[in-house]
Amino acid sequence: SLHETINKEQKLVAIDESTYLENPEFSLDSSLNSIVTLIRRNNNIRQDWIELWTPQAALSIILEQDRPEQFAAILLELIPKANEELLPKLRTTQWLPLHNGKAVAPENMVLLPPHLLDKLEKDLENVFRAEESSYVSLSMLAIEPSKYPEALKKDSTWYENDILKFLLEDIDMSSNYSAFILKILDTLLQRKQTIRKENIERLKQKEWLIDRRGRTISPQKVVIFADLNKEFLAILEQLDVWDYVTPEMLIEDIDISFCVRDKELSKIFIKGDEALEALGITLSCTEEYYIGEFSSTEVETKFDKFAKVLVSSNIFQFLV
Repeated sequence: SLHETINKEQKLVAIDESTYLENPEFSLDSSLNSIVTLIRRNNNIRQDWIELWTPQAALSIILEQDRPEQFAAILLELIPKANEELLPKLRTTQWLPLHNGKAVAPENMVLLPPHLLDKLEKDLENVFRAEESSYVSLSMLAIEPSKYPEALKKDSTWYENDILKFLLEDIDMSSNYSAFILKILDTLLQRKQTIRKENIERLKQKEWLIDRRGRTISPQKVVIFADLNKEFLAILEQLDVWDYVTPEMLIEDIDISFCVRDKELSKIFIKGDEALEALGITLSCTEEYYIGEFSSTEVETKFDKFAKVLVSSNIFQFLV
């Protein structure tokens, strides 16, 4: 059967998935005229089988469109009236318009807590843009940030540890963002926040640092050996290929000194017995090197552990 529409032409149409019964409590936005047809109420015929035009119906049909971002203003207005069935689709559908003309789903929105907005948001946005990431920050949206609905903010907030995970796990060339990683670590330490154990492991294993020769390296190639740091640096600079580096051998804009001083973060570098072993291996790559004068006690305490590494070589000369 045919039913009369509410438009001026008063057309008669058959009922399909885009037709709804008019609702005196919820009018049809004019921007939806091309995708929705409303049927005029008629008390003389049975119409209870025709779906009523409601905010939920509007949300549903808009989300089914090829470019739902065209109706973002309507969606933002109606989201407070969304039911539990619609919320998952609202989170996963790409309907939020971006300044670059594309659209993104709310599930890919990254919100920062107030204490990080001024400090990290711009840096994070630059990473998203450079990496062409599926994630976006609030400032990348072509809508007023204040209009972003509370109902969609669940699980969208990233804290320092979340950003670290993204930079170290989701990005192949984490070394492109060494300064940003260090900035986040410094923020964590200043706020006396704990770095997650899994992030400590990522920091330790991922090649996110850069040495003076432009080589990407992990902190497991950075030797912290305070007692012999200058001497170790002099040895390494004689080699054509560096297996290890000291902090001074990183590029100039990378300062890891605050990491070295921190009890937890210093664990990502090579120190202690591992540093001794690294020193021994490096010395075995040189023909001969004079490292200085030491008392017999110092020789015993400082070098006994790595001397085994050099047991097959006569290149290390002690002056006692």
